Amino acid sequence: MIFLGDFIDRGPKQRDVLNTVMPMVKYGGSKAVMGNHEFNALAFHTLDPSAKGQWLRARTNKNISQHIGFLNEYLHSDKKEELESVMSFFLSLPMWLELDGIRVVHACWEQNHINVLGSAYLTPQDLVKATTKGTDEYNAIETLLKGVEYTLPDGNTFQDKDGNSRDAVRIKWWVGQDS
Repeated sequence: MIFLGDFIDRGPKQRDVLNTVMPMVKYGGSKAVMGNHEFNALAFHTLDPSAKGQWLRARTNKNISQHIGFLNEYLHSDKKEELESVMSFFLSLPMWLELDGIRVVHACWEQNHINVLGSAYLTPQDLVKATTKGTDEYNAIETLLKGVEYTLPDGNTFQDKDGNSRDAVRIKWWVGQDS
């Protein structure tokens, strides 16, 4: 079995999902790649080493709202060790896999972005670069883990399912691809 990420931030029983998936991956019965929600969680729970007291993913109302299900299950004083274990698991996930005859990525296989990152595995230092807008690492993560996005013309926006205003849409990047 191959899991494509996004174990958290959507739906109930996120802890149960992780308590099922983590041993399956740990003991070799399954493989998994990182999704954008695992990446976001890593950034949400990692202090920015260059900005004292700030997190790599800002603790805005929008970000907290997107992550609240996970927070409700893991942010209790008796869950600190379990939270650290989950963060270690997320950091251990590759962002892509190349297996016999199959490529696996959460959102978009884009070789140039894979080349920028070099390794399928993030280090804590890579996490900092990948959360810094404008860096090549940031752009690579955005595409690999979220997909290709295009800005809407003429300043148009729409409300997503959570009520957030969006000015870009994800496209079906694979349409017209030969392989």
